[in-house]
Amino acid sequence: MRDLPIVTSKLLADLGALGLGDVSLRRLTNTTTWGLGKDVDYGELLRLEPHSLFGRCYEFLFSRRRQAQVSELDLYLLVLMGLAATGLREMRYCEFCPRWAYPGASLCVHHSQSRLAPGTPSEKAARYRIGREVGEIFRRHVPEVPAQVELTDSTLPAFLAHLLWRAASPNEARTAGAVRRQITDSPALEELIGEDFDSLGNDRLYSRLQETVDPYEVRPAAWLWKLRLLRLWSGYAAAVAARPRKTPLDAWLRLVKASFLERDGLSKAEIARRLDLSPSAISNWLRRHEANSLQEAVKKHIEDSRMTFRTDRMLALDVEPDENLA
Repeated sequence: MRDLPIVTSKLLADLGALGLGDVSLRRLTNTTTWGLGKDVDYGELLRLEPHSLFGRCYEFLFSRRRQAQVSELDLYLLVLMGLAATGLREMRYCEFCPRWAYPGASLCVHHSQSRLAPGTPSEKAARYRIGREVGEIFRRHVPEVPAQVELTDSTLPAFLAHLLWRAASPNEARTAGAVRRQITDSPALEELIGEDFDSLGNDRLYSRLQETVDPYEVRPAAWLWKLRLLRLWSGYAAAVAARPRKTPLDAWLRLVKASFLERDGLSKAEIARRLDLSPSAISNWLRRHEANSLQEAVKKHIEDSRMTFRTDRMLALDVEPDENLA
């Protein structure tokens, strides 16, 4: 290990003489030309996201566990794993919803307009706009992210244990049961994840959640927290998506926002001031939609009767205790 500073210096020099303070995984993963060593395509490794980079490096090291001595290759892999861990700690949740954002970005795979996101440019633009509008409502009505589901120096080891080995915990059976109940109680989640979810074993269920909901989450107890918030998010999305055919989108969005302000206890005059409307606009909405309240006006137009329009002020976010989460 005494050669690690020398190896690290060579690594940085081969990356374009980057200084330690300037090294970020995002810059490294965008590197397309890098030829270090003969046995491993490092350039391909550096185009991986931090989750995959950490896992691939671990696999290489594990395959070399019977080597008599630590080699320069092993030290390079350790350096890359350190860079990957830094990239994981820098990850943030999507600005619009409870999913993890792309590494080094601010939006998730569902709301990003990046070329890496699925769909046509018009489809991505539509998801982005709806996500932005729903996210504005969502962020005002959810508590802060619990410390135990953030990625920090204290929670990263447990995250990596789940990432590499699917490490189980004494409470995992109870957590898996709670995750399944969250899906069962939400037609929106069931449609997203697949109606056959309850026939899957726990490991396959968590893989399905990564495939359909969030590719970057690996912790069972964090899934419990995330699915609860996605149910709430789906309720807001249902309200936004229920726009009557002849109602302009901007007008409908104002009505939806007004309905949530009403739910928060604001009076008609306060809602009008908050949304820069005339007081008569609120009364006109109620008359036009034949409703006694703004919430009732929105509920009338939620077309998918299976969607649950949440009216509770807060969700109970009691994440199941999990020794592998913190």
